[in-house]
Amino acid sequence: MNTKVIFFIWYYFFATISFAKSKQLFYGDKVANSESHQDSLIHEKQFQWPDTMISLRPFMILNTKKHSYSIDRIILSEQKFPHINSVKAFSAKIPGVEVSETNGDMASTVLVKIRGSNSYFGKGVPLYVVDGVQLNNRNNGISNIFNYIPVDFGDNTLDINIEDIKDITVLKGGIATVIYGAEAADGVILINTKTAQKKGLNVGFHSSAIFDKVYKMPEFQNEFGSGSNGLYDMSRSPAFGPRLDEGNMAIQFDSPVDQAGNPIATLLNSYPENQNNFFQTGTTFNNVISVSSKGNALEGGVSIGDTRNKGVIPNTDFRRNTINSYGIFRPFEKLELSANIAYSKISSDNRPPGGRWSTNPVSAVYRIPPNVSISELKDYWIEGQENYRQRNYRANVDNPWFTVIENKNGLNRNRFRGNFGIRYSIIDGLDVFGRYAFDSYSEKRERKKAFSSSYRYNSGAYGIEDISQRNSDINFGINLNKRFNKVHITSTLNADLLYFNDSTLMKFRNQLDAPLEYNFDNEFLTNTFSSKSKRHRFSWLNEIGFNDLVYLDFAIGRELTKNSQISVYNQLSVGNNGSSINANFDNAEPYNSLSIGTTFIISNIINFPSWIDRLSYKANWSKISGIDNFPVITNSLISPDLKQPTKEIIESGIDLRAFGNRLNLSINYYNNMSKDLLLAIKLSPNTGFSSRYINALDISEKGI
Repeated sequence: MNTKVIFFIWYYFFATISFAKSKQLFYGDKVANSESHQDSLIHEKQFQWPDTMISLRPFMILNTKKHSYSIDRIILSEQKFPHINSVKAFSAKIPGVEVSETNGDMASTVLVKIRGSNSYFGKGVPLYVVDGVQLNNRNNGISNIFNYIPVDFGDNTLDINIEDIKDITVLKGGIATVIYGAEAADGVILINTKTAQKKGLNVGFHSSAIFDKVYKMPEFQNEFGSGSNGLYDMSRSPAFGPRLDEGNMAIQFDSPVDQAGNPIATLLNSYPENQNNFFQTGTTFNNVISVSSKGNALEGGVSIGDTRNKGVIPNTDFRRNTINSYGIFRPFEKLELSANIAYSKISSDNRPPGGRWSTNPVSAVYRIPPNVSISELKDYWIEGQENYRQRNYRANVDNPWFTVIENKNGLNRNRFRGNFGIRYSIIDGLDVFGRYAFDSYSEKRERKKAFSSSYRYNSGAYGIEDISQRNSDINFGINLNKRFNKVHITSTLNADLLYFNDSTLMKFRNQLDAPLEYNFDNEFLTNTFSSKSKRHRFSWLNEIGFNDLVYLDFAIGRELTKNSQISVYNQLSVGNNGSSINANFDNAEPYNSLSIGTTFIISNIINFPSWIDRLSYKANWSKISGIDNFPVITNSLISPDLKQPTKEIIESGIDLRAFGNRLNLSINYYNNMSKDLLLAIKLSPNTGFSSRYINALDISEKGI
């Protein structure tokens, strides 16, 4: 079990400063206020929304009182604690949401599953929406350019500084795909950044520090040395050799030599502090300064953040610089203009590698026999063979100091995102709005393998990955919010035109011409991938309320992919011309979503004791048909009678608020039923196809 002890010292004079000290093996989580909402529809954006309102995108707001589907929210604006990855803030805080990490590094990729795995209908990760901008998070941050030696460069949620975040909301069920289409097949995580809370000029400064140490490791025996059956053998990793610290002697890897050059036996001693002598105290410093101003017609602000991390694994680091700005202008009562622009830069000189055996420095440290001093291995080059041959206690394994200093994994990522919006009120209760949003980033990963590296790379290796992704969204719609006596009607009609552009270039050399020559001057292997697509998306959300007693809501969505293009080039071996695959797809199968539900405000029907503020019952049914990227493999056989996969979602529950909203209790049941999921069956090459798709799978997921 990980533990973290955090001490906070607060100062309030235009600034809030916190210091945190921690002891942990993996990065822990902080406590946030958690709320659960199952409530109402969409309205235009106003000056200041109360906490019962959830922003989906500019000018689209959920009123958290009446909806029949589940929405969970965490408010972070009042919290005073540091995080590198904002997604970790709601770990174990929201029911039905599983948050895990690929490793214990502070900047590791965070994996989120909403109501279980649903990769058949999406990409296995939820869609992130930041201030109304769909964040491209299809890149999971894991690089495998060197076989079986993965490196976690961190996913794209690292681009957001947690000190800029006001609240995080999770959308579950069919409503997510109604609003956001196929990209939301695995759920939606909405992130809203902070805006000015008070009129006039506001200046803020926040500084935090975290100190990390390895808290718990496996128990290691320090009684027996290298070898087996009580006999010493330094070529073997298992430590079942002679007893240590009892005067036994043997020729070891660092034994001195006599005048004739023969190694001299030395005492077999134990080094129980080996692991502690490798890991270091990790540090993370996060500083944010913000300036905002709020007036009757004009509002705006900017924040600048700087994050610097040194890992518990030596010579690993992470740096982040962020700028987040927004502005709202209301030239007159009926018109509102808004803009939000953000920039982030992520960089690292070295990210820790994963995998098994000695290519992973943590695994290498754990496998060092107890009679070998890890401090003695710091001089990792053999004298006279520097840059050519590493020094280690046995052959064919990597010295952990050599790995973290010589085999570097560098990262450089730049990202711009933003949106520009306009809203106009035609008459009271009827608004029109338009918006342009974009998300663009470029990332370069550089991986190096020095001479004498183990596992196929005795002559070194070099690889780079250039990743570029650009998305844009042109959105317009109309909002209706009218009351007719005891009937309240809200409705939003929304249309989007989306463009997606992805490209990846990988270059790889499986050996170097000479030590330290990390370049592509001579032969190398290449793999490129690029894709483009245009999508049309429509959604219509409606709600009818009767005297604040019963609410009916229904929503429909449709998304159609047009002009999709995929291009792949592979040069699998040096000396050939490679192979190319180019495919164009137009008018792919549509992605349809439907959601119908009802909510009964029981506390408005039955008189309860005064300490019960609100009790409601809700039920919702949703259906999704179609699948994102319906089989586009060019050499796969697609039968004309292939059915579209479908998914039905049934959920119901109660929501209780009591004691002045101090007690919030929500109990929800859901049943996800996926039908006719696809399975690829391999075919003989003589058929001209590599596989054939069939409808083969039905999956049911239930939970409370």
